[in-house]
Amino acid sequence: MRRALSAKSKKSSNFKTACGPVLLFLIAAVLFQAGEACATGFIKIGDRARVSDGKEIADVVLVSETVDIKFDNQMSKTRVVQVFKNNTSRILEGQYIFPLPFGANIISFATWDDGVKINGVIMEKVKAKKIYDDIVSQMKDPGLLENIGSNTFSAKIFPIPAYGTKRLEMEYVEYLPLLNRLYSFTYPLYSEDLEINARSLSINVELSSDFTVVSPLIYFKNTAFVKNSAGSYSASYAAPDFNDKIDFKATFSLDLAESASKTISCIDEYKGSEEVYFLTSFRPFENETQEAQASADGGRKAFFLIDKSFSMRGDKLEIIKKLFSNLQSLEGYTGFNAIFFDSRTGALSPDFLNCDEAGFSRLRSRIEKIRPFGASRPSEAVREFIKMCSGCGSEVNAILISDGLYPAAEGSRPLVRTLGDMLEANPQAQKKLTISALAAGTGCENDRLSMVSNTFMGEFREVKNPFDNDAQLIIASILKSMAGGIFKNVGFKCAESPSGLYPKKAQNVNYDSECYAVGKLDKKSDISLDIEYEFRGSRGAKKIKAEAVKGSKAWYVPLLWARQRVNYLTARIEEEGENEDMRKEIVELSKRFNFVTKFTSFLAVPPSVLRPRRIKPGDPEITITAARDSKLVAVKLPFTEALKAEYDEAKGAFVARFTAPAHVKDGRYEARVMIVDKFNREKHHVLDFYIDSTPPVIYAKCLPEKAARGTEMKISVNASPDTASIKAKMPDGEILNLKYDNLSRLSHAFVKLSDKYAPGDYNIEIEAIDHAANRSVKFIKFTLLPQTALLNGAADKSNSTAGDGNAR
Repeated sequence: MRRALSAKSKKSSNFKTACGPVLLFLIAAVLFQAGEACATGFIKIGDRARVSDGKEIADVVLVSETVDIKFDNQMSKTRVVQVFKNNTSRILEGQYIFPLPFGANIISFATWDDGVKINGVIMEKVKAKKIYDDIVSQMKDPGLLENIGSNTFSAKIFPIPAYGTKRLEMEYVEYLPLLNRLYSFTYPLYSEDLEINARSLSINVELSSDFTVVSPLIYFKNTAFVKNSAGSYSASYAAPDFNDKIDFKATFSLDLAESASKTISCIDEYKGSEEVYFLTSFRPFENETQEAQASADGGRKAFFLIDKSFSMRGDKLEIIKKLFSNLQSLEGYTGFNAIFFDSRTGALSPDFLNCDEAGFSRLRSRIEKIRPFGASRPSEAVREFIKMCSGCGSEVNAILISDGLYPAAEGSRPLVRTLGDMLEANPQAQKKLTISALAAGTGCENDRLSMVSNTFMGEFREVKNPFDNDAQLIIASILKSMAGGIFKNVGFKCAESPSGLYPKKAQNVNYDSECYAVGKLDKKSDISLDIEYEFRGSRGAKKIKAEAVKGSKAWYVPLLWARQRVNYLTARIEEEGENEDMRKEIVELSKRFNFVTKFTSFLAVPPSVLRPRRIKPGDPEITITAARDSKLVAVKLPFTEALKAEYDEAKGAFVARFTAPAHVKDGRYEARVMIVDKFNREKHHVLDFYIDSTPPVIYAKCLPEKAARGTEMKISVNASPDTASIKAKMPDGEILNLKYDNLSRLSHAFVKLSDKYAPGDYNIEIEAIDHAANRSVKFIKFTLLPQTALLNGAADKSNSTAGDGNAR
């Protein structure tokens, strides 16, 4: 019977002189250092740089970047393809870093090996890590993407070929928030802390909506949208040598007419049944907006809680300065104050200051004196804020400005609950105080800050760099929104989906923003929603009805629901402890909708090396990784018809089985793999494999070959380069632990001959199996000497030595 194995399973003897396949280990990590600023994806090679003509040259540089952005209503999908070049004569290992916007999710990840695209597939994290480690040990080409709770993804890449290039691709989606009645999107292209070289840049944008698009604008290099229809726009930009210190930004709004809300539905077929998903966005009613704006009585106060702990150094401090640089007045506010905090607190003034040039000049002067130091204790700042405002008869709106890098708990109690207790203990403060949160800089704990703002019925925003001109306007913008009125405790209810509606918690939204809920119906029917809220102490409600539409192009609605469901389950696990049923559901949703979670990873390997294949006689197989709901997975071998691969539950992959004909010679062959996903998209791969019917050659010896009881014997073994496993078995059946020695390039084992062996001749069995399951066996012989022979030999040696000595 002929056997086949992957060409890449054979270890390369010239690996150091020829570039092997990509080794990619990709994780999401929190980057707290000031140097890890928000930017486009880049590769770091330690801290090394070469010097040429007095200039530092990075070992690896970004040579081209292609960005395709598609807006579907307020959902964005961004595909990024980057090509990096190695400027050295060495094969390098690098760290790839790509920061994502807060709330964005990676939905695809790929790398290239010898011109072939290798797509990542979602797998359980533990399983993916084991496969990754197995493949790394055989010098193959895996890529593993994991998420540990942040939106900065990093990867170890090896090898990056000498004077060669490496191509990486990822795709992420982001549900854009509505701020100041505009949906805003930013793609980062530079960083003040990181030198990103000039490169070829191409950006293509498509904007489409079910509603009329209003005021679409691009703030980048005089690029403008071109109108195709009322709900469709496009734009493009290209430069051969881009190195400007600006980010790509786009904004637009949607005309919702008189509905003040929108509902988008999608019917998805899964396992033979139809599932109805819907997304409903809610904006404050127009008449209540006017009432809110007209009700400004001019008596409210503003308050700023400013973090000056050690982590706020560098760009974060510069952002704080920029926020207040041009502030002259605050419409609708009669006074303001500020508390600066690290582990201690200090107020700007014992009393409220006037919202005029003199007051804000005093604030700017105090900010200029900040020297970041110590730990961050926002709870102390909030406690002092409540105390200072307790006697204030007017409404007070505050903004917490921080990076969120403070302890998530005080003792055993979560910080958010501690802050909530402060409000409950002071009903007057709960009625009149509102706190919004503003994240300053990159590497912020945005989840933590948004929870604080939600606890105090405020809103959350962020400023990522001090060179954003909009930063000068954001303080006034937030306070204007808060003055207009916050719609508090906005809750969504759906009778047809009582358990499938997310988020579960009530939300807060100001008059120029919106909030949303996403749901899944328990059975196919039309959608009926009740929305309840509080506004200026009064309860309000709204009913929404919508039809479930089959054939909708709103592909992102099921994805948003799955992401919200996973967030809900993950939060429950963190609060209640590990739950196997919840974990399994998270894994299933992650695999189905193709995004990374706490329990799953993207594993990117060629189909041929998803498993270390050992082809069994009579039943060779090729294992292919693909989404379980793929419509077709087929393999074409050079000596057979096309084979249809079937999904194997135990392996978690598709398997195609075949028999190599006897007339096919040993050697390297190619198989072509085609995968058709549920959207009828085709992916093609080329798989190298070997036909191998030659058993491995074994070299083995033992020293000494003759020994007595108690003697330690050394067994040395080697076999052909394509050997997968070697075993040494003693006469009594004991399997010895062989350890590889780099110096001698042999595997060794040491065994002490015990009393269980009688004097005589024995055989040690050496078995070698290659990757094609060809098996070889060799026996090495040793002799156990009787004790009398050992004594006689020792006596002869003693007499001989004495005689020689006497002769001298």
